[in-house]
Amino acid sequence: MANALTTLTNTIMAQEVFKAYTDMLTPLRAFATDFSAEAAQRGDKVQIPYVAASDTAATFAGTYNVQDADATGAQLTIDKHKYVSWGLSDSELSTRPQLELQMFAQNKAAELARAVLVDVWSLITNANYSTAAHVGTAANFDTDDVADIREDCVQAKWPNNMRSLILDETYITYLLKDDSLKDFSQSGSTATLREGSVGRVHGFDVYESTLIPANGENLTGFAARPDGIYVAGRYLEPQANHDYHNVQRFTDAETGITLGYREWYDNDTGTSKVVMEAIYGYLKGSNSSIKRVTSS
Repeated sequence: MANALTTLTNTIMAQEVFKAYTDMLTPLRAFATDFSAEAAQRGDKVQIPYVAASDTAATFAGTYNVQDADATGAQLTIDKHKYVSWGLSDSELSTRPQLELQMFAQNKAAELARAVLVDVWSLITNANYSTAAHVGTAANFDTDDVADIREDCVQAKWPNNMRSLILDETYITYLLKDDSLKDFSQSGSTATLREGSVGRVHGFDVYESTLIPANGENLTGFAARPDGIYVAGRYLEPQANHDYHNVQRFTDAETGITLGYREWYDNDTGTSKVVMEAIYGYLKGSNSSIKRVTSS
């Protein structure tokens, strides 16, 4: 019975279960990221090349004075390690249908992604990013408020193609009710009404998330450009001569997001044990590159 969960991994994990993990982490695309399937250990440092918002063009005066961000980018430490795990006995594996095991593993993968995302977003506080671009309840939020947030970003000289807006589900709900989006005669699209998607609004890539932490400050969303937060992730490779009978890394080809998987069988208890894990690190970026949305 030890191989039953291995079969689950081979046929489903790389597809539906891993998709549950990457889908939850989609909002991380708003930031400067460096995800890779390369192996690393906790404590390793990763270099993320990115020109910070504070950099300005220099005037040539006989020699090139290379700016630090251009030369080195941001260096952060892979110092976070989160995982989910479970154990299933021989009898449980023999009686539970594969679909049920799939849903179980999907929920575990989503929980891991949730923990990673909330951890990264714990940085978004008034102390780190003092600008509140919008203060108000979801019931009063509409596309005009998004336009006001855009104005703040324009004044901060954010590039047009590097603006994201991440909002919790209640604020997205009221955007979906906004006639300027759901009315085809005004928006030219049926996506809001038919698909529940607000699409791009006033130049923002808009993401919905149920995971935005209040952080003790009524945070409900934020506008971001990539250098607001730097995030990196790697694969934690087991040591040589390990006793795991199934070790795999799952990597999203587009983003590089990687999930580690290790499985072993406990002969004493007749239990298949599984760990899914992520090692990563993050670093606060430019204060002016995150603009918070709060309910009060």
